[in-house]
Amino acid sequence: MSRNLARWVSWSIAGLTVAFSLAGLVVSVLAILATGDALGLYTHQLTLPLIAIAFAVLGPLVLAQHPRHPIGWIMAITALFSGVVVLNVGLRAYGEEVLGPAGAAWLPITQWLDLWVWIPTNVLPFAFLILLFPDGRLLSRRWRPLAWAAGIGMIAWMLGSALNPVARMDPEDQLRPNPFGVPDAGPMMDVILNVGSLLVLVGFVGAVAALIVRHRRSRGITRQQLKWITYAAAVFAASVIAAGLAYYVVPEAEVANQVTMLLVSFGLLGIPVAASIAILRYRLYDIDLIIYRTLVYGLLTGCVILVYVALVALLGSAFQTQTGLTGSLVATGVVAVFFSADARTSAARRAAPVLRRPR
Repeated sequence: MSRNLARWVSWSIAGLTVAFSLAGLVVSVLAILATGDALGLYTHQLTLPLIAIAFAVLGPLVLAQHPRHPIGWIMAITALFSGVVVLNVGLRAYGEEVLGPAGAAWLPITQWLDLWVWIPTNVLPFAFLILLFPDGRLLSRRWRPLAWAAGIGMIAWMLGSALNPVARMDPEDQLRPNPFGVPDAGPMMDVILNVGSLLVLVGFVGAVAALIVRHRRSRGITRQQLKWITYAAAVFAASVIAAGLAYYVVPEAEVANQVTMLLVSFGLLGIPVAASIAILRYRLYDIDLIIYRTLVYGLLTGCVILVYVALVALLGSAFQTQTGLTGSLVATGVVAVFFSADARTSAARRAAPVLRRPR
């Protein structure tokens, strides 16, 4: 494909994605204004449009320099599906919460799309982007079965969800009738869905294994590129862990669900950003400083949290009661003194030799 054609197609996809995302955002806001309840919608309003637009912009930027690069097209296609997800979420929310089934003729379509259209937005970046990073090629022919497993699994997962007579992928009601499901095909669709999800899992594991093998074999610029995507993957994994902890710490189930979605969504956002920086080689060597600062300040933040929790627990134990506001204020004051700006600077200097600050 020529550079001009790749630019035209990719930016057309980007424009369509932005239009879908903005339209979905507007409809979601209208639903909030009509119902007065933003809790069940704000994660989609803030994070999904942001992720969709990020993929939509970064994909064409990569293709402008490398018209045939598979990762550029993966990001562009992911953007398009993400835009459809954003629009679908807004239309479904407005139809269910404001108009009702009788007034929203499109509601069955949005409920159906909600079962499967989100699947490529997860499989494409987490399986294929990482599996082909950074040059758009597999490590060797021996890795082809993993790519085929991810591709076939994604299609099977989508078909098993879209054609199942019940909404298996609906987290709230898995027995809700699917408006476009195939009657009496439930057992077969369940098998297709389960096999597809298993194949996708194999693709995910293979992508991680490929990233590790590439990193061990890499040198020079390639190693710097792999550091970017590895850093993004580590941040995403940390966001998933934090989301899991938040789900158990936050007492309100709905609030916990929204917090976990926010954390995971922002973790996902780093994948296309890191991949684009690495492929375009923009400030490629800054990753060493970013990793260093993340380790230092992450370590300090962890120490602050541990000291704070320990102080609150000790104060509560000493007074044989819940410390409440007073204990929290005392613990906050102690932490503020010991982790002042001077203390943070001194700790960072002492940690530098251990963490091997890059030159």
